[in-house]
Amino acid sequence: MAKTSKEQQAFDLRYPVAVGSGLATALLFIAAWKQSTFGALFLAGLSPLPIIIATMGFGWRPGLGAAVVAALTFAALVAAATMHPFVPDVLLGAAIRGLSFAIFMSGPAWALAWLASSGEPKVIGPWLARIVGLHQNPPPPPVAGKRPTCPFGEVLLAIAAIAFLIVTSMMVMWLLRYGSYEAAISATSAQIQPIVDATVGSRELPKGIDLASLPRLVIEIMPAVASAIITFVLAINLWLAGRVVELSNRLPHPWPDIPHDLLVPRFAVGLFVIFCGLSFLHGFAGIIAGAAAASLGVIFALQGLAVLHDLSRGMRFRTTLLFGLYLAVALLLPWPLIVFALIGLAEAVFGLRDRKTLAATKKQ
Repeated sequence: MAKTSKEQQAFDLRYPVAVGSGLATALLFIAAWKQSTFGALFLAGLSPLPIIIATMGFGWRPGLGAAVVAALTFAALVAAATMHPFVPDVLLGAAIRGLSFAIFMSGPAWALAWLASSGEPKVIGPWLARIVGLHQNPPPPPVAGKRPTCPFGEVLLAIAAIAFLIVTSMMVMWLLRYGSYEAAISATSAQIQPIVDATVGSRELPKGIDLASLPRLVIEIMPAVASAIITFVLAINLWLAGRVVELSNRLPHPWPDIPHDLLVPRFAVGLFVIFCGLSFLHGFAGIIAGAAAASLGVIFALQGLAVLHDLSRGMRFRTTLLFGLYLAVALLLPWPLIVFALIGLAEAVFGLRDRKTLAATKKQ
């Protein structure tokens, strides 16, 4: 059967899309590399976006090509920034950084976009079953008139897992560098003590915290903060990519009604409770558990925000209410996110949106 003009155009575009998206990702990230300004961090946060758009709009092969091109471009730029780019040690260092870029940046972006564009209602359970070799029942036949959508809640759980793995990998490398947990804490505390002193200045610290112990506290909190930020940034990139691809009419399936359809798998509640409990352990185990709890907390906060969007539909002052919610997030961060997370947990356990739908059905 001859290809239609649209199919032929898509085939012709795959290669330039892969190359262009990969270059855009690498350039966005390299522009923000070794800078600490807000603009640089914003660019770094958006760097996965071209790969996600390429994967969702043109298929997993162009997306994978974009991820590979991004890693190769990043390695080449790192080598080119040195005085002697073709020295073996420089090439080896650039190759290692390119591989790290593929593992921690371009690879996860491609994997998430691939899961999101699968159109399957469940992506986590079947994927885990294939990994451990368990037998899975064949998926049920599609319901007539119902088209597949992005399993956004399941993909959010994958995002949380990826953020946790990235932070854990970095923590393990940090630990191996110094040989032991206490040695790593001591060495890193000594490095950041001047920064903490300059930041705190003459400010009065909360009771029970002194200036000498503050660097250790910062180090122990940072993995959870990093895990939460990575989860949030990847989720925002996925949402932005979905909207862009939808507007371009290249989305392989309808974009979900996120306020109503976003549903994190219920078993994640148990994982969140377990990791919250383990985060009180002393030492490295507690830090890693805290990172896992933080990433899961973010996806439940996003679910809680979706619940508020859905439950407020039809309200007279809905726009004002939502504006107030986002203003509270901007001014009182992170406390509103804790409230949203509690709402998200309540939704996972009690099904608040289903109760609203059921009540509306009974009134008809």
